[in-house]
Amino acid sequence: RADGVGKVRVIENDSGTDITAGSPYSFAGTAPTGGYGACALTSTTAIITYTNYESSNIGVAVLATITPGTKEIAFGSPFTFEASLSATTHAARISDTQALITYRVIDPETYDSYGKAVVVDSAGTVGTAVVFDIDKPVKVESSMLSASGFITLYSKFSFLYAIYGAISGTTITFPESAVKVSNDTLRGTSHSIAALSSTLAMVCFSSATTTKALGLSVSAGVITPTLETAISDFPGSEICVIKTVNNQSLLVFKSYEDGVYANTTAAIISYGTIYPIMTHKAPFTTVPVLSGTFPSMC
Repeated sequence: RADGVGKVRVIENDSGTDITAGSPYSFAGTAPTGGYGACALTSTTAIITYTNYESSNIGVAVLATITPGTKEIAFGSPFTFEASLSATTHAARISDTQALITYRVIDPETYDSYGKAVVVDSAGTVGTAVVFDIDKPVKVESSMLSASGFITLYSKFSFLYAIYGAISGTTITFPESAVKVSNDTLRGTSHSIAALSSTLAMVCFSSATTTKALGLSVSAGVITPTLETAISDFPGSEICVIKTVNNQSLLVFKSYEDGVYANTTAAIISYGTIYPIMTHKAPFTTVPVLSGTFPSMC
C-alpha cells in the first residue's frame, strides 16, 4: 500500500541469486484499500483480496494475470465477495481456478466481529459464505491441506484457535468446533500457518515471552495440537511460515529483544526438529528496495 492505494508488483529470480522487481500496478484504481490477501492460482494468475474503504468497506477480489519476463500485470473486473464491513482478508489456492477466502467481518452497529469463509473462482463466481466463529476473532488465515480440506487459524481474546473446514465444489462446511491451539497467551496477532500434508500443518506464533512452533494433526475433521516447542527465547512479530519440502517449513520473523525489534530471523523446521536459526542483521545487497507500507511478511 502506497498513499492508501493498493499496489502489487512481480518479484522475480532471474538467475542464480539475483532478484529483480517489476513496476508497481494499482489493482483497485485510486480507491483507498487495506486488509490485503493474495494467492497464486497458476504460474501466471493470482487472486488478490482487499477491503475497499471507498465503498463502505466491502470485501473485494480481483484476478491478476502476469506476463512472464516483462513482469507486466493485468487485472480482471473486481467482484464483491462480502457486502458487509470486512476487515482483514486472506486467500489460499484450491485449484488453478478456485481460491478460498477467509476474512473478518465487523458489525457496523455493534462493532462485534465474526469470521467467515467463502470459495471464489477466477471468473468472479462467489459461493455461499459460511460463518466459523461469532465471538470476535481478530487475525484470520487459512492453509489448504488438500483440494477438499483446510485449516483456518485465528486469534481472539489473546489466544490462538484453529478449525477444520471441508470443501465440496463451492460449498464449505465446518464439521467440528474450533480448538485452542496453545494455552500460552499471544503477543499481539503474530502467527502463521502452513499445511505440510493432507493431515498435518505447522503453526508458528509469538507468546508474551518466546516465539513458538507446533504441529496440528487432523483426523476426521478433529484437530490435535502436538509438539509445541520454543523456536526463540524472544517474542517475535510479522511471523511467516511456508512449506518447503516434505515435512519441512521455513520460518521468518522479527525478533523482539530487550524491548526493540532487533533482527530478522529465520529457521528451518522439520516436523519435530528445529534446525539452527540464522539471524540476519544487514540488508542483502541484491534485494530491491520497495516503497510503501508492509503490514506483514507473509
